Amino acid sequence: MAKKRMGISLSEEVAEMLEKQAKEAGLNKSALITTLIVKENKNQDRKV
Repeated sequence: MAKKRMGISLSEEVAEMLEKQAKEAGLNKSALITTLIVKENKNQDRKV
């Protein structure tokens, strides 16, 4: 799958939460964000 590089801005608090959750999941931040977005998208599809 092709990947697109993006830049985002997060508050310090959210950035720390992202780093902590990624570390706990054994993922890098990009992989964690991808996982969460795909999961949420699937949940939204089920609601429709």
